[in-house]
Amino acid sequence: MQGLSGEVSMSTGAFPISAVAFEEEGVWVAQCLEYDICAQAKTLPKLHEELMRVIVGTLAVCVELGKEPFEGFDPAPQHFWKLFQSSSLKVEGNVIPLRTPTPLTRFVSEI
Repeated sequence: MQGLSGEVSMSTGAFPISAVAFEEEGVWVAQCLEYDICAQAKTLPKLHEELMRVIVGTLAVCVELGKEPFEGFDPAPQHFWKLFQSSSLKVEGNVIPLRTPTPLTRFVSEI
């Protein structure tokens, strides 16, 4: 199990995101903590790519709907926070800058 943390930055502000990554039934899962968002992949290297795709897609939909980023997303259930805190490996990420392309619908269809 790995604890991951990083930050996504948009022109509207920065959003710290922590996630716990674990393997379950042969599939790697990354569960964000601050927002109940998760991603799955067959391999650990692909998991980061898939998690970024899910985060960017979520932000794009929020912007398209005129909502604040992650508006309406609750934090992950408490047991994921406990998994993160008990993780023996912590990985710090970098700030990932994002810009909203125009038109947004074109961007979403390219993901």
